[in-house]
Amino acid sequence: MTYLQARSEKEKNRRKKVIVSAAKQLFYDKGYGVSVDEIAAKAKLSKATLYLYYKNKDELYVAAMMEGFAGLEERFKEAKHSEKPLEEKLRNMYLSFVDYMLLNRKFFRITQHYLAEDFDTRISSGAADIVRGEILRHVDYVREMINEGIDCGLLRQDLDVNAFTTILWRTATGLLDLAVADKSSNSSTGRWGEIFASSYSVLMDGIRTQKEK
Repeated sequence: MTYLQARSEKEKNRRKKVIVSAAKQLFYDKGYGVSVDEIAAKAKLSKATLYLYYKNKDELYVAAMMEGFAGLEERFKEAKHSEKPLEEKLRNMYLSFVDYMLLNRKFFRITQHYLAEDFDTRISSGAADIVRGEILRHVDYVREMINEGIDCGLLRQDLDVNAFTTILWRTATGLLDLAVADKSSNSSTGRWGEIFASSYSVLMDGIRTQKEK
Protein backbone atom coordinates (compact mmCIF):
# COMPACT_ATOMS: atom_id res chain seq x y z
CA MET A 1 0.00 0.00 0.00
CA THR A 2 1.37 3.40 -1.00
CA TYR A 3 1.57 6.40 1.31
CA LEU A 4 -1.38 8.05 -0.45
CA GLN A 5 -3.47 4.87 -0.23
CA ALA A 6 -2.69 4.52 3.47
CA ARG A 7 -3.59 8.16 4.06
CA SER A 8 -6.85 7.74 2.14
CA GLU A 9 -7.73 4.62 4.16
CA LYS A 10 -6.96 6.42 7.41
CA GLU A 11 -9.23 9.31 6.41
CA LYS A 12 -11.98 6.89 5.40
CA ASN A 13 -11.83 5.16 8.80
CA ARG A 14 -11.79 8.51 10.58
CA ARG A 15 -14.93 9.65 8.78
CA LYS A 16 -16.71 6.38 9.47
CA LYS A 17 -15.96 6.80 13.18
CA VAL A 18 -17.30 10.36 13.10
CA ILE A 19 -20.48 9.22 11.34
CA VAL A 20 -21.09 6.29 13.70
CA SER A 21 -20.45 8.49 16.74
CA ALA A 22 -23.02 11.02 15.50
CA ALA A 23 -25.53 8.29 14.65
CA LYS A 24 -25.07 6.63 18.03
CA GLN A 25 -25.70 9.84 19.95
CA LEU A 26 -28.86 10.59 17.97
CA PHE A 27 -30.26 7.05 18.02
CA TYR A 28 -29.62 6.79 21.76
CA ASP A 29 -31.28 10.17 22.40
CA LYS A 30 -34.21 9.96 19.96
CA GLY A 31 -34.64 6.35 18.94
CA TYR A 32 -34.93 4.96 15.43
CA GLY A 33 -36.98 7.93 14.20
CA VAL A 34 -33.82 9.97 13.61
CA SER A 35 -33.34 11.01 9.97
CA VAL A 36 -30.22 10.64 7.84
CA ASP A 37 -30.25 14.42 7.43
CA GLU A 38 -29.93 14.81 11.20
CA ILE A 39 -27.05 12.34 11.34
CA ALA A 40 -25.23 14.07 8.48
CA ALA A 41 -25.66 17.44 10.19
CA LYS A 42 -24.42 16.04 13.50
CA ALA A 43 -21.36 14.57 11.75
CA LYS A 44 -20.83 17.90 9.92
CA LEU A 45 -20.87 16.13 6.56
CA SER A 46 -23.12 16.39 3.54
CA LYS A 47 -25.78 13.74 3.10
CA ALA A 48 -24.10 12.69 -0.16
CA THR A 49 -20.78 12.16 1.65
CA LEU A 50 -22.48 10.12 4.36
CA TYR A 51 -23.97 7.82 1.71
CA LEU A 52 -20.46 7.07 0.44
CA TYR A 53 -19.89 5.19 3.68
CA TYR A 54 -23.34 3.88 4.64
CA LYS A 55 -26.06 2.95 2.18
CA ASN A 56 -29.04 3.77 4.40
CA LYS A 57 -30.25 4.50 7.92
CA ASP A 58 -30.48 0.81 8.80
CA GLU A 59 -26.75 0.37 8.20
CA LEU A 60 -26.10 3.34 10.48
CA TYR A 61 -28.38 1.93 13.15
CA VAL A 62 -26.65 -1.45 13.07
CA ALA A 63 -23.19 0.18 13.15
CA ALA A 64 -24.18 2.27 16.19
CA MET A 65 -25.59 -0.77 17.99
CA MET A 66 -22.53 -2.91 17.23
CA GLU A 67 -20.30 -0.31 18.86
CA GLY A 68 -22.33 -0.58 22.06
CA PHE A 69 -22.30 -4.38 21.98
CA ALA A 70 -18.52 -4.41 21.47
CA GLY A 71 -18.04 -2.74 24.85
CA LEU A 72 -20.35 -5.25 26.53
CA GLU A 73 -18.53 -8.17 24.95
CA GLU A 74 -15.24 -6.94 26.39
CA ARG A 75 -16.82 -7.13 29.86
CA PHE A 76 -18.09 -10.66 29.20
CA LYS A 77 -14.74 -11.87 27.87
CA GLU A 78 -12.95 -10.46 30.89
CA ALA A 79 -15.29 -12.33 33.24
CA LYS A 80 -15.21 -15.56 31.24
CA HIS A 81 -11.43 -15.78 30.87
CA SER A 82 -10.44 -14.72 34.37
CA GLU A 83 -8.61 -17.13 36.67
CA LYS A 84 -11.35 -16.96 39.30
CA PRO A 85 -13.53 -19.95 40.34
CA LEU A 86 -16.45 -20.65 38.01
CA GLU A 87 -19.16 -19.46 40.38
CA GLU A 88 -17.34 -16.16 40.90
CA LYS A 89 -16.96 -15.79 37.12
CA LEU A 90 -20.70 -16.32 36.71
CA ARG A 91 -21.47 -13.70 39.33
CA ASN A 92 -19.00 -11.27 37.78
CA MET A 93 -20.55 -11.74 34.35
CA TYR A 94 -24.03 -10.99 35.71
CA LEU A 95 -22.89 -7.91 37.61
CA SER A 96 -20.61 -6.68 34.81
CA PHE A 97 -23.64 -6.74 32.49
CA VAL A 98 -25.60 -4.70 35.02
CA ASP A 99 -22.74 -2.26 35.57
CA TYR A 100 -22.16 -1.76 31.83
CA MET A 101 -25.81 -1.05 31.17
CA LEU A 102 -26.07 1.39 34.09
CA LEU A 103 -23.04 3.22 32.76
CA ASN A 104 -24.56 3.19 29.25
CA ARG A 105 -28.23 3.74 30.01
CA LYS A 106 -29.19 5.08 26.62
CA PHE A 107 -27.68 2.01 24.98
CA PHE A 108 -29.65 -0.21 27.35
CA ARG A 109 -32.90 1.55 26.49
CA ILE A 110 -32.39 1.14 22.76
CA THR A 111 -31.51 -2.56 23.11
CA GLN A 112 -34.93 -3.05 24.67
CA HIS A 113 -36.68 -1.66 21.59
CA TYR A 114 -36.39 -5.06 19.92
CA LEU A 115 -38.92 -6.40 22.43
CA ALA A 116 -41.59 -3.96 21.25
CA GLU A 117 -44.38 -5.48 19.17
CA ASP A 118 -43.92 -2.91 16.38
CA PHE A 119 -40.12 -3.22 16.19
CA ASP A 120 -40.22 -4.95 12.79
CA THR A 121 -42.43 -2.21 11.36
CA ARG A 122 -39.90 0.51 12.27
CA ILE A 123 -36.77 -1.15 10.90
CA SER A 124 -35.93 -3.48 8.02
CA SER A 125 -36.09 -7.20 8.75
CA GLY A 126 -32.39 -7.56 7.95
CA ALA A 127 -31.31 -4.93 10.47
CA ALA A 128 -33.73 -6.26 13.09
CA ASP A 129 -32.31 -9.77 12.65
CA ILE A 130 -28.76 -8.47 13.14
CA VAL A 131 -29.68 -6.71 16.39
CA ARG A 132 -31.58 -9.73 17.71
CA GLY A 133 -28.73 -12.01 16.68
CA GLU A 134 -26.19 -9.88 18.53
CA ILE A 135 -28.30 -9.96 21.70
CA LEU A 136 -28.65 -13.75 21.46
CA ARG A 137 -24.90 -14.08 20.84
CA HIS A 138 -24.23 -12.31 24.14
CA VAL A 139 -26.81 -14.46 25.91
CA ASP A 140 -24.78 -17.45 24.69
CA TYR A 141 -21.87 -16.34 26.90
CA VAL A 142 -24.12 -16.94 29.90
CA ARG A 143 -25.49 -20.20 28.52
CA GLU A 144 -21.99 -21.58 27.98
CA MET A 145 -20.99 -20.83 31.56
CA ILE A 146 -24.17 -22.42 32.91
CA ASN A 147 -23.37 -25.56 30.90
CA GLU A 148 -19.84 -25.49 32.29
CA GLY A 149 -21.30 -25.31 35.79
CA ILE A 150 -23.39 -28.42 35.14
CA ASP A 151 -20.43 -30.30 33.64
CA CYS A 152 -18.20 -29.63 36.66
CA GLY A 153 -20.92 -30.51 39.18
CA LEU A 154 -21.46 -27.01 40.54
CA LEU A 155 -25.02 -26.80 39.18
CA ARG A 156 -27.88 -29.31 39.12
CA GLN A 157 -27.78 -31.91 36.37
CA ASP A 158 -31.53 -31.63 35.73
CA LEU A 159 -31.34 -27.89 35.06
CA ASP A 160 -33.07 -26.63 31.91
CA VAL A 161 -30.20 -24.48 30.64
CA ASN A 162 -32.18 -22.51 28.08
CA ALA A 163 -34.97 -21.74 30.52
CA PHE A 164 -32.62 -20.68 33.31
CA THR A 165 -30.50 -18.55 30.98
CA THR A 166 -33.65 -16.72 29.89
CA ILE A 167 -34.73 -16.26 33.53
CA LEU A 168 -31.30 -14.90 34.50
CA TRP A 169 -31.14 -12.53 31.53
CA ARG A 170 -34.68 -11.25 31.89
CA THR A 171 -34.29 -10.81 35.65
CA ALA A 172 -31.31 -8.55 35.01
CA THR A 173 -33.00 -6.55 32.25
CA GLY A 174 -36.26 -6.29 34.18
CA LEU A 175 -34.48 -4.86 37.21
CA LEU A 176 -32.42 -2.63 34.93
CA ASP A 177 -35.64 -1.13 33.56
CA LEU A 178 -36.40 0.05 37.10
CA ALA A 179 -32.86 1.08 37.97
CA VAL A 180 -32.39 3.08 34.77
CA ALA A 181 -35.65 4.93 35.47
CA ASP A 182 -34.43 5.78 38.98
CA LYS A 183 -32.74 9.16 38.56
CA SER A 184 -31.04 8.84 41.94
CA SER A 185 -29.19 5.71 40.87
CA ASN A 186 -25.91 6.34 39.06
CA SER A 187 -24.12 3.03 39.47
CA SER A 188 -24.54 -0.59 40.54
CA THR A 189 -23.57 0.33 44.09
CA GLY A 190 -25.83 1.37 46.97
CA ARG A 191 -29.46 0.31 47.05
CA TRP A 192 -29.52 -1.01 43.49
CA GLY A 193 -26.22 -2.80 43.97
CA GLU A 194 -27.78 -4.71 46.86
CA ILE A 195 -30.88 -5.52 44.79
CA PHE A 196 -28.86 -6.89 41.86
CA ALA A 197 -26.57 -8.90 44.13
CA SER A 198 -29.59 -10.33 45.99
CA SER A 199 -31.39 -11.23 42.77
CA TYR A 200 -28.37 -13.18 41.60
CA SER A 201 -28.01 -15.00 44.92
CA VAL A 202 -31.68 -15.99 44.99
CA LEU A 203 -31.53 -17.39 41.46
CA MET A 204 -28.28 -19.28 42.05
CA ASP A 205 -29.51 -20.78 45.34
CA GLY A 206 -32.14 -22.63 43.34
CA ILE A 207 -29.74 -24.31 40.91
CA ARG A 208 -26.63 -25.16 42.90
CA THR A 209 -25.92 -28.84 43.52
CA GLN A 210 -25.38 -27.89 47.15
CA LYS A 211 -26.51 -24.60 48.62
CA GLU A 212 -23.98 -22.34 50.27
CA LYS A 213 -23.95 -22.56 54.06
